[in-house]
Amino acid sequence: MSSPAVAGVVALMLAKAKSRGVSLSADNIRDLLIRTARKDPPTTGGDLDPDYGFWHPRYGFGRVSVTDAVTAVTSLAAKRGKGKKAKSAAPNRRIKSKSRKT
Repeated sequence: MSSPAVAGVVALMLAKAKSRGVSLSADNIRDLLIRTARKDPPTTGGDLDPDYGFWHPRYGFGRVSVTDAVTAVTSLAAKRGKGKKAKSAAPNRRIKSKSRKT
């Protein structure tokens, strides 16, 4: 069940990023998921990752936290200066003038 759950969280993160006008790379998403994971798996029987801390073979870096991950995207958007909602992503179309020369 963990893969579908994490895929759903990533979809929510991408939707929030798009609504805030921010693009997220795969590295950004991975970093946010790891940093916002609940750190309540066992603290023995795993390895220490120098960048992210403890990694457990069954729980990875922790349990995914939907609320914290989506909130982190909002915070990231604010840090990048795009805290307001993005305008509609409608395709660029030329608008022809309705005035006619006579």
